[in-house]
Amino acid sequence: METCFDLFGIECDKGWESIYLPIIKYIDEYNKTAKEPIEILQIKEKWAGLRIYTNYDTDELHEMIRNAENESYHTCEHCGTKEDVGLLVDGWYQTVCKKCAQELANSSRRTRRFKLNGEIISLNPE
Repeated sequence: METCFDLFGIECDKGWESIYLPIIKYIDEYNKTAKEPIEILQIKEKWAGLRIYTNYDTDELHEMIRNAENESYHTCEHCGTKEDVGLLVDGWYQTVCKKCAQELANSSRRTRRFKLNGEIISLNPE
């Protein structure tokens, strides 16, 4: 049976790579000696946070996934910085830095609403 992971791969941007790669490495190492291997079912962005789903987990893996999800809320999904990270709040929520939010406004040629430190800022295309 194919999983979402088999069909779509990793469904988030490269900025979160440093967050999810240690989890993939842990699973690969665990599976070398496991009677029942852990399968990654899905890695994606949902509600502006990283989500990692597996067929089952160990206590250590559960903690790693929980920590990764929490860390994603403070890391730009596009570039990986932790500076000026906020939330695009104009339809599809995304955790991005102010620079990447401006780039998204520019590329879409429309104003984007960006929430940073509790304040909503309108980012107009340049």
